[in-house]
Amino acid sequence: MSSVNPVVFLPQALETRGAELAETFAASITLGAGQFCTNPGLLIGLESPAFTAFQQQLGAALEKTPPQKMLHPGIHTAFLEGRTRMLAHQEVSLSPKPVPDFDTNAVRPSLALTSGAALLANPALKEEVFGPHALVVACKDKAELLAVLKGLKGQLTTSLMATEEDLAQWREVIDIQVTLAGRIILNGAPTGVEVCAAMVHGGPFPATTDARFTSVGTAAIRRWVRPVCYQQFPDALLPDELKDGNPRGIWRLTDNQYAR
Repeated sequence: MSSVNPVVFLPQALETRGAELAETFAASITLGAGQFCTNPGLLIGLESPAFTAFQQQLGAALEKTPPQKMLHPGIHTAFLEGRTRMLAHQEVSLSPKPVPDFDTNAVRPSLALTSGAALLANPALKEEVFGPHALVVACKDKAELLAVLKGLKGQLTTSLMATEEDLAQWREVIDIQVTLAGRIILNGAPTGVEVCAAMVHGGPFPATTDARFTSVGTAAIRRWVRPVCYQQFPDALLPDELKDGNPRGIWRLTDNQYAR
C-alpha cells in the first residue's frame, strides 16, 4: 500500500526548536534506509525564515548520512525512478544534490523542495517515494496549508509539531488529521511504533485496504477472526471460552460486566 505520512510544522514550534526538529526528522527519514512504512515523506509548513532555516538544517543533517543499503534491487530501482519522476516537475528542487553511489543497492538520502501551490496543482507530487527521501512543502498562508492537507489521500500516520500556543490557533489541522490517518502524533516522529493495545497501524485507503483494522498491536488479532454467536446452546456444546464455569479462566464480558 502507500503512505507519505505527512508532518505539519507549526510556526512557534519551528521558532523555538527548529534545529532539534531537523535532527529528529533526519534520523526518522533515514531509519532503515527510509524503508519503514511510517517514513515521513511530506513535511509541510508556512513560508518563513524559521521554516527555511529548518529546511537547510535538515538538508545538512541528511548530507552527513552515509550511503545505506536498500533491501532489494527492485526497491532500489523504484526509489531512483520515483525520485527522478518527482524532480521532473519544474516546481521541485533537490537539496542536497544526490551523489552517485557505486555500491550495489546503496542510496544517499535526499530532500526535495516545493510550494503549496505546486503540490495542489500536481497530484503526482503527493505520491510516495519509498526510501530515504522527503518533500518539503512551503505554503503561503494558513488557507493553503489546510487545502494541502485536505487534498491528501488516506495515510498510516500524520504528525503535528506544535507548541500549546500553536495548538490554540491551529485546531483545524487536528480536525483534518483525524479524518486522514489511523495514528496522529503530536511532537514526535512517526517511525516510532510501539506494539501495544493502543497502537493503530492502519488507515484509510490507500494506506490500507480496510481502515477498521491495525496490523500492529493486540487489536491486530481482529484481522484474522470473525464473530460467531451461540444462541440457546446448552453449556456442554459451547466452546470452553463460553462455558458457564469458564474453565480457561479468561476475561469475559457477561451481562456487560468484565470478569473471570
